[in-house]
Amino acid sequence: PEPLRGRFWARVTVAWAGDPADGEALLAPVRAAAPAAVDTVEVMPCTEIDRIHMDPQGSFPVRESGLLLHELTPVAVRTFLDQVGPDVIDCPLLLVEIRHLGGALSRPSPGADMVSARDADHLLQTVAVVASPAEALAADRAATALHTAMSPYGTGRTTPNMHGTPGDAADRARAWTPQDHADLLRLKHAHDPAGLLRFGHTP
Repeated sequence: PEPLRGRFWARVTVAWAGDPADGEALLAPVRAAAPAAVDTVEVMPCTEIDRIHMDPQGSFPVRESGLLLHELTPVAVRTFLDQVGPDVIDCPLLLVEIRHLGGALSRPSPGADMVSARDADHLLQTVAVVASPAEALAADRAATALHTAMSPYGTGRTTPNMHGTPGDAADRARAWTPQDHADLLRLKHAHDPAGLLRFGHTP
């Protein structure tokens, strides 16, 4: 879009389920940190929550990647900016995002579950739109370099819905702990031996 074209921007997305006035108060320091080119924060029904991230509608040829981070220290932020910050020329990644986790997600559920992000404070995600094999290769190289640089701050795992472009079996297994992955395989083999239910990151 014209207001954003040719410049380096940071995007902040937020969802707040409490009192709107409290949400505005929490957001005030973020708004004061720098001028806002676009501010779309508003009260909306939960049925429209997908508008928050402003994802394009329809199918696009993309390469994605994800990495869970256990901490985001000043050194980690510097490492991140050295890879994809404003001084990096010709980065093939369209979007590089760090999402804050924790909160209710970090607390154990009453029953058993296989949530992989309980011990993560942040999620690092990349997206690149690719129109050719060469663009896909460049995007993969950039994402791999970023993940390698950020790996000291990572948990070594991903989340199933933000894992990114699936790789081999070992790569797909990173969405769970080894024990959870083994349990998922056992359940799948027991209840779906023909492999009817499989898509993307299924074991």
